[in-house]
Amino acid sequence: MSRAYLLVSHGSRDPRPLVEMKRLAQWVAERIPEAAVGTAVLECHPQPLHRQLLSFVDRLPDFQGVLSIVPLFLLPGVHVKEDIPEELALARSQLPEAVSATVLPYLGSSPQIVNFLAGRAADFPSVRAWVMVSHGSRRPGGNAPVESLAERLQQHLDRPVRAAYWAVEPNLEHQIVQLIESGVQSIAILPYFLCCGGLTDAIGERVKHLADRFPTVQFALADPIGASPELADLVVRVSQCDMLALNRGL
Repeated sequence: MSRAYLLVSHGSRDPRPLVEMKRLAQWVAERIPEAAVGTAVLECHPQPLHRQLLSFVDRLPDFQGVLSIVPLFLLPGVHVKEDIPEELALARSQLPEAVSATVLPYLGSSPQIVNFLAGRAADFPSVRAWVMVSHGSRRPGGNAPVESLAERLQQHLDRPVRAAYWAVEPNLEHQIVQLIESGVQSIAILPYFLCCGGLTDAIGERVKHLADRFPTVQFALADPIGASPELADLVVRVSQCDMLALNRGL
């Protein structure tokens, strides 16, 4: 049975995320050469996702098998819970009978995401505390996954890890001040975003402002998750879990 994977990200008018996703797809394809790998976005594209999905299948001559959608999202928001399933439902009625389509768990739900982030933190061995910055949700319970991830990362790193949000409280400045008042003098900020963009640029500017405000504190700013061979490995692990589930069902 043939396999194909469509990596679905948010989409942006900023060109940087598109470049990153193309690089990621190349690395994933190198790791599973027996499968076809493509990319698509939910927003900022001339075609809706279901049309991009159908176009991807059309580019695979005589494809017969399973098409797996890989949601490259870090949190289980509306895009993961509603938009992607709705777009897939629109596409299913137009797919060839020999093609079945499924949606894999979103990237941020992988148990390995903690190890991945811990690996990024290892680049800053002298840092005594971390602040993980996410966009933030106003939905009740919408930020619970970020809080849980921060707690797990704290256990892994054996040092304080605080969750902060760009759109809601507690914000980055609040968490930084709390850490400084507790005596921490070396703080790193981890933007919990898939790619660089306008928000991560704004976070960088905010960190510069905080460094000017607290000149005796050492600040470090990590990159967003971004495309990397390590992220490709994580995507492949998600895909392999799907294959194991499929084989168990045969």
